[in-house]
Amino acid sequence: MRIPGWHMLAATSVALALLLLGLFYVHSGSLRTRGRTLLALVVYASATGTVWVIYDFTQQYMTVSSVIAGVLLLLGMLGVLLVLLAEAQSGPRRTGSSTDGGSERRSSQAARSRRRSRSTYPPTTSRRRC
Repeated sequence: MRIPGWHMLAATSVALALLLLGLFYVHSGSLRTRGRTLLALVVYASATGTVWVIYDFTQQYMTVSSVIAGVLLLLGMLGVLLVLLAEAQSGPRRTGSSTDGGSERRSSQAARSRRRSRSTYPPTTSRRRC
């Protein structure tokens, strides 16, 4: 299927992706190369999908009610994309924060480790008299 003006659609999708990627890369100093690559893939796929959906929607015959429904669906799609991009940009979460008892868990694990290391020494022999 030939799409007239596909050059413009491709340029729009690349421009949108570059804009979003630039914004995300400014705030992603803690991400490693794999995280930045994943972020780039998610941003480019999201930008391409958004341009495709908007183009497809604008090629249909529209009544007032279909325009209202389309705008609401578009806002919902953009909300989902924002959550997806925010999650992709934030990177992996670390478990064991102080709010969920993680510090207590770590300290108890350290105490068990110390007890184990002490128990590797030969036990002292003490004679009990009966």
